[in-house]
Amino acid sequence: MKKKLYYIICLCSLVSIMLCACNNSVDSITETVTFQATVIEVTGNSILVEPIEGSSELSSSDQFSIPNKDGLELQTGNIIEIEYNGDILESYPAQLGEVYNITIVKS
Repeated sequence: MKKKLYYIICLCSLVSIMLCACNNSVDSITETVTFQATVIEVTGNSILVEPIEGSSELSSSDQFSIPNKDGLELQTGNIIEIEYNGDILESYPAQLGEVYNITIVKS
């Protein structure tokens, strides 16, 4: 009888552990970060920008290479606002994780 009780307790414990492990799913919250930058150079499908003074991105790099997926008509000196997921890749020029939107603030 003790052996049967031991097996039942072990089985219940194992099932409880499995249920707890499966229930720990984390809802992904999409963080969006925006900053403004001055366009330094436009080449093909990428934009080289410099974050404006006071931008927290300046602590990571003084230049960022941004993909121009939408084919925006940009010129050197334009100020743009970049919305991205908050990830900054360690390269030079730095790159952003996922860029959601680029808006022209000042031509």
